[in-house]
Amino acid sequence: MKAWIVVLSGVGLFVFAVAAGVFANELSWEEIGRGQMDVKIVLVDEDNPGTLYIGTGRGLFKSEEGSSTWRDILSMAGKQKSVNFLLFDPKKKNSLYAATSCGLFHSDNAGRSWQRIFKGRNPLEDDCSSVAVLDAKIYLGTGGGLFESSDRGRTWHRETGQVGESRVWGICYTLSQEQAVYLAALEGAYVKQGSSENWEKIFT
Repeated sequence: MKAWIVVLSGVGLFVFAVAAGVFANELSWEEIGRGQMDVKIVLVDEDNPGTLYIGTGRGLFKSEEGSSTWRDILSMAGKQKSVNFLLFDPKKKNSLYAATSCGLFHSDNAGRSWQRIFKGRNPLEDDCSSVAVLDAKIYLGTGGGLFESSDRGRTWHRETGQVGESRVWGICYTLSQEQAVYLAALEGAYVKQGSSENWEKIFT
């Protein structure tokens, strides 16, 4: 299973490390971004801990050498190249999703090649903020509402109700048998439990 770590930063990318032999409360930070600015997300490949991904305001970068060097791995046309969220499919090795300011991209080979699988009808819908990959569906949060796909991204449908119109900031979910999906949206927090088709507002 893949593990992801989120880091929001306006000045650079840092990694936390505790040096051997020092007191536990003496924490040190090492700058590993090599000058990368406006870092929005960090993803660590759990199967290959030396492999890191960072999404920035100007693209997606990957290091396979424990952050000693970085290379741009996702080409996007236009001025908007922000990578806002990264996620490995929890049940499919090397299947990687990148939610960007110009749609949702997917790679089935850990970032070597990419395919855009979602493009919005306007800049708000293009601005993808988060993605959740479940057994039966993929949920995509955008500036123009929540979308879902039941065929692994080949076709997309806007969710009904307020979540289909509200800007979605983030999505989290459980992978247990009774899957639950939670949304952080402009109008509040929502949850969809198990096989229910309805979103319940749980916080305003």
